[in-house]
Amino acid sequence: MTEEEHGSPARSDQLSVSIVLLAAGRSSRMGANGAHKLLSTFQGMPLVRRSTLTSTTSAARSVIVVTGYRHSDIQRRIADLPVKLVHNASFASGMAWCFGCRGRGA
Repeated sequence: MTEEEHGSPARSDQLSVSIVLLAAGRSSRMGANGAHKLLSTFQGMPLVRRSTLTSTTSAARSVIVVTGYRHSDIQRRIADLPVKLVHNASFASGMAWCFGCRGRGA
């Protein structure tokens, strides 16, 4: 597991909750054509960026984005945003790994 932190530290007036965006899956339900739902665009913006932007404008203490499959592509779309990236190299094991993230910076 690797972590990359971007942006400024949390403000003291923020809630003591964190947002964890799960962006590690293969989007297998999108079909066999290789489309990835988080990299798909809506109104000119990749969905992963739209979700991350919405999260960073909330009152949450921090935003953690868990990546896995297509990590580099997702990272490029949100590299300039104040989030912590956590790469799940075991993404093929399913999302249960992410529920253990609580002690990993959340």
